Amino acid sequence: MPAHASAALIHRTANIQDPPEFPSGDPGMLLSFSLVHGLIFGGGVTGYLLLFMVSTSPRIWGYQDYPDRVKKKVPPQMRRERTLAGIYGVPFILFGLAFPVYSVLELRVGLGGATPFADAFIHLLILLALSTLGDLVLLD
Repeated sequence: MPAHASAALIHRTANIQDPPEFPSGDPGMLLSFSLVHGLIFGGGVTGYLLLFMVSTSPRIWGYQDYPDRVKKKVPPQMRRERTLAGIYGVPFILFGLAFPVYSVLELRVGLGGATPFADAFIHLLILLALSTLGDLVLLD
């Protein structure tokens, strides 16, 4: 075996045995990126729901979660209320599905084209945790 081939094999083997502690090699970049995007996502979701709750009638929300006593006393939703629920719900669902995809694609660009699965998972975990935290603190 030529000397340069054995040196390359040793170098490759050394890299396999000593992986970086963090998949992307830069936990600070991932954390700061995830926090910024998580605050944008959490603020967008929570702010939209808060505006929706304040500006519309509670009848638009539907009655699935209400106790049976309330359901018996309140008449069914009118067609206009169901339509408004759909009109307000579509942008919320689109933002909730599209922003995490956009955010992971931006993370990919920030990491230089390759996003390890662990980085994408940690990023989405932080993104959704901040959204849930905003819902818990502001809405509940």
